[in-house]
Amino acid sequence: MISRLQIDRERGVTVIASVGALVTIAIGVFGVIAWHSHSEWLWITFSGVFYMKYNTALGFLAAGAGLLACVWRERTLTFAGAGIALAIGGLTLAQYVTGLNLGVDELFLKDYWYPDNPLRGRMAPSVSIALTCIGLMLILLIEDNKKTFSRVMAMEVLSFAVLAIGVTAVVGYLADAGIAYSWGTSARVSKETAAGFVAMGLGLVALTWQRQSARIARMPLWVPALLCFTVLVFDLSTLRGTAVGVGYIPIIFCSLWFTQPYMAFIFAVVTSALTLLGYFAAPPSHVESWIVLTNRALTIGALWFVATLVFMRRRTELRMQGYMDQLERSNQELDDFAYIASHDLKEPLRGLFNHASFLLEDYQDKLDEDGVRRLKRLSHLSQRMERLVNDLLYFSRIGRAELAIQETDLNGVIDEIRLMMEATLTERQARIIVPRSLPRIVCDKPRVTEVFRNLITNAVKYNDKAKRVVEVGFREAVNTRSGPEWNVFYVRDNGIGIAAEFYDEIFRIFKRLNNTPDGQEAGTGVGLTFVKKIIERHGGRIWLESEPGKGTTFYFNLNCQRKEPTRQSHERDVIQVPVHSHS
Repeated sequence: MISRLQIDRERGVTVIASVGALVTIAIGVFGVIAWHSHSEWLWITFSGVFYMKYNTALGFLAAGAGLLACVWRERTLTFAGAGIALAIGGLTLAQYVTGLNLGVDELFLKDYWYPDNPLRGRMAPSVSIALTCIGLMLILLIEDNKKTFSRVMAMEVLSFAVLAIGVTAVVGYLADAGIAYSWGTSARVSKETAAGFVAMGLGLVALTWQRQSARIARMPLWVPALLCFTVLVFDLSTLRGTAVGVGYIPIIFCSLWFTQPYMAFIFAVVTSALTLLGYFAAPPSHVESWIVLTNRALTIGALWFVATLVFMRRRTELRMQGYMDQLERSNQELDDFAYIASHDLKEPLRGLFNHASFLLEDYQDKLDEDGVRRLKRLSHLSQRMERLVNDLLYFSRIGRAELAIQETDLNGVIDEIRLMMEATLTERQARIIVPRSLPRIVCDKPRVTEVFRNLITNAVKYNDKAKRVVEVGFREAVNTRSGPEWNVFYVRDNGIGIAAEFYDEIFRIFKRLNNTPDGQEAGTGVGLTFVKKIIERHGGRIWLESEPGKGTTFYFNLNCQRKEPTRQSHERDVIQVPVHSHS
């Protein structure tokens, strides 16, 4: 669904392009009327208006009509306007390039105001280039079903060229720099023509940016082009010894917003050429030539150095993006597998369990003791397999699910666990002690509750003592071999302990080291795997200290913000423990 913002943006672009087209048409109509009027009053009052040749006025009419038709998606009219503008501008440009007179300058009307001009009736070279660009641009815009990278770039360049030609002429009139609107010829760009190209250029730029589907950058190409134009104008207006070329460096940085890394080198080529152009075209100065040349050489070297750095940065970013895309695909495949595991595998397991239960219910009296034992075993194994499948499904999602961050009172969490495990604690003569109040932290409460519940459950389950004690505590700092760890929680028991060679094994999924001392079922072997995963999702790590026969202490931190200090926080506990990190 198209958002309100997108609709408003489309309307804004349409208005800009339409106004640009109407202004161009109006200037063209004014030029045609002025030439047909033979008005001496216009010649005396607005003599500069006749710098706009009759062919230019016709080209403006065709270009403006073509742009307006393009806005309204009128294909035939757009092609007609583009063809006329392209023919007028292209033939005149060919005359400038070849030096031939093709007879198009006064094909429709004689230039009766400037009969002695060597280029009588001919539009300025910049005008012919602009009309040619407009014709090509309109064709590319209406053929918007083929938006390749090169096509999009051509559209950006052509639209900006029209705008740049108009702005250059306007600046030339404001600065009284004839070279800007005549390009060293006897043909000039009139003020009306310059204003028309500015309006037309803005309309083309807006329409180009709207029509793009295959973006070559996260910014319009006219942004770096405008920077190039600005720096070049400043360079040409200053003496040769001025270090203006460094102003091109921000243009190199613009390539960071382009999709292809090699754009940095393309910008380096363009800015290097403009730096050399500034040297040859800038006014002479009293500074010695070798100093000026050294200045320009250092500038070009700096441009290429920055371009190389930008290229390496963009190439690395693209590689990282490729890795991220692969990881995303891998995660999607894992999600698909998890769905299959949760749906397709669990269904036959339930069928096995139901059939075994039916057989036991209906035929138990007809089966011998061995047959009944086997059916009970089948029922038990199918239930266990379903639990394994559920655990596998949960593990596949725990690493990607968003954390439900909230302020959490860990004392309340321990109270909830104590309440849930009340029957188990009473049956096994176990108790949970908290030496001092635990802090309030910002975390995913259900996940952190699961961490404490798993560790406490294991501490009670894997314990052979008559009185089982589980201590849950908090240390503000713990010194380890790799340095101090801050805000560390721990769960300590007096159980059977874990041998050092199994410190890594216990965190592997479905890995169980021992059965419980009282012979009860030990579970699926995923509890500590879940614990480690949840702690890592919170930016923490887990390690342990244990001695067989004496008990185990699990240490972990969550890298979570504490909302209030613990009680007795003025006493700074620092204890020394060995490091067996799992992060």
